[in-house]
Amino acid sequence: MAGEAAAIVSAIQKKIIRKFRDQCATDPRQAMTLESLNIRNRIAVKGLIRKNILIEAPNDHFYLDEEAAEELFKRRRRVFLIAFISAILGLLAAYLLHR
Repeated sequence: MAGEAAAIVSAIQKKIIRKFRDQCATDPRQAMTLESLNIRNRIAVKGLIRKNILIEAPNDHFYLDEEAAEELFKRRRRVFLIAFISAILGLLAAYLLHR
């Protein structure tokens, strides 16, 4: 259940990042409010703020740190790849042990 919740939050965060990129809100001068981007999921936003991917500007405006967002995606790909390879190795080991 926790894995499913994490996957949902991750997907929502990806959509939020896309909204900021689509509106070019990637520096303090282009910062936007969450409302203007039609973003309501505060849990996903708080996670992005905590990871310094969304940076708060004055007047409840935010902008996207592109480098931090790219690092997040790289980290998630790396975790997925490690989990995938571990699962394959586990299946291979089980197959070889039960032959």
